[in-house]
Amino acid sequence: MRANGHLTLNGKKMSKSLGNFLTLRDEIRKFGADATRLSLSDAGDGLEDANFEEKTANANILRIHTLLGWCEDMVNDESNLRHGPRTYHDDVFEHEINDLINTMPSHYEAARDWYREMASDIGMHVDLVRYWMRTAALLVTPVAPHFAEHIYSTILKSPTTIQNALWPTPEKPMDETILEAASYMRGTVKTIRDVETALLKMLQKAKGKKGQNAQQMARSTRRSRRP
Repeated sequence: MRANGHLTLNGKKMSKSLGNFLTLRDEIRKFGADATRLSLSDAGDGLEDANFEEKTANANILRIHTLLGWCEDMVNDESNLRHGPRTYHDDVFEHEINDLINTMPSHYEAARDWYREMASDIGMHVDLVRYWMRTAALLVTPVAPHFAEHIYSTILKSPTTIQNALWPTPEKPMDETILEAASYMRGTVKTIRDVETALLKMLQKAKGKKGQNAQQMARSTRRSRRP
């Protein structure tokens, strides 16, 4: 392992005289082990000094608890999730999970959020929800092992610890056409929404100008009627 420079705290060099000194033990006590590990992994790369942000650590605490709550809700509500045949959006979600296993980008939750939105009218498929949770737990294990273990053992009721589980691999061959079609659809939806937003702003602006003109005309009329 090679280290460079210093670890700064909230953008400032740690100093006892400034009262901004924080040890690793203090961080764990204050933010918990997993939130601390996630924040340290996001503290910076390259030649710049690593920077531990307490705001990031607090945000990671909220993020962990939010995700745990969502997983628990999904498992407890499995009877209301969709079962049976899969739809196009089911195939897209499964392929994106498999693609993320291979690429490991930082926005793993984005695939779930898009699928949740697209399947809002018919509901998410129970098998894919569980597949996403299991894969997410396995991928985050090296950084947040306690969080991953809770999802794997407590929520998903796996009979063994996640420490004995293998690194996830895609359950079926990748179909790039599905991912390309999904990317095209996302771009189209974004374009439509951007146009709608711009149009609404134009209408509101025009409405505001119309109201101002009406007020000016009313004031002019009142002045002309004065003796």
